[in-house]
Amino acid sequence: MKRHHPLIAALALGIGSGASASFQTYFDQPSWEGAVQSYTALTFADLGGNAYMTDQYAHLGVTFLNGDDFVEFGSEAYPQNGWGIDANANCHLKFDFDVYAIAVWHPGNMGLKLYNDGQLVYSFPFFPGGGYNWFGGVVGTVPFDEVIIYDWFDSQISIDDIYFAPVPAPGAAVLLLAVALFAGRRRAGRCAARGAGSRTRKDG
Repeated sequence: MKRHHPLIAALALGIGSGASASFQTYFDQPSWEGAVQSYTALTFADLGGNAYMTDQYAHLGVTFLNGDDFVEFGSEAYPQNGWGIDANANCHLKFDFDVYAIAVWHPGNMGLKLYNDGQLVYSFPFFPGGGYNWFGGVVGTVPFDEVIIYDWFDSQISIDDIYFAPVPAPGAAVLLLAVALFAGRRRAGRCAARGAGSRTRKDG
């Protein structure tokens, strides 16, 4: 059974109906790392070649669902460590727990779809790419437990490394909740101020 973090659940309720407003995209690793602090890396270098991805990383809480993501070596295509996967049409990941951040080193182009309990919570189809050694990442305040990585250009995605971060520690989750609620109050305050200003002009 997937483990839910109650504070992140509260965040999802407190931010509003627009899930996309709760995610930030990143196009370089240092910025993404600064947003998540700590994360788990799947480099595929520990698996060797001639293998199809399934449950090799189950001990880290992630399963590859498609069954046809092939581990291969290629120093040009996978410059991070020489190993990566040819995932064909897409790479479908399922986590045993709530995740709030994911990032991918990849050749070519990339898009991400994030799901929570089977419901799409965020989609970003147009990470820049073409050629080799591109980075794309997402950090959110809405949890997700399933990810589809795909190539929006030719439906043939390859992946160098995958990074992910489970929900933050309780202290960090409280901070995220406070920031989200503060932002919501600020938006409500601005709306109220604009409404008051409109009434004043009308009465005058």
